Amino acid sequence: MVLLLSFSAFSAFGEENLSKGGSQCKGCLINGRCLQIGVRLEGQYCWVDGQLKPQKQDGGQCENAFECRNNHCTDGLCQEKAAKSLYDELKDWIFHIFRIVIVKRI
Repeated sequence: MVLLLSFSAFSAFGEENLSKGGSQCKGCLINGRCLQIGVRLEGQYCWVDGQLKPQKQDGGQCENAFECRNNHCTDGLCQEKAAKSLYDELKDWIFHIFRIVIVKRI
């Protein structure tokens, strides 16, 4: 599989240009550019072994959110973000109101 990437795909992720004497790549070397571990590109992510891995669907085992297509790794599995309970929603709303009041007083 050939992966074609433009310079703009790398510029936002702190790439190193290895063709101009850059340091050793500690991520994934793609077309002479170094992607940092965890950077996602076209349904894949850069892993610690220096390889691009396909992102996992719901139910796949994960250690980091970037491994999951939905960006949620909970209890070692890619899964949809759990819905908040009414109590949690109310609590978040009350804390938000108090933060606004405190900020306005300062």
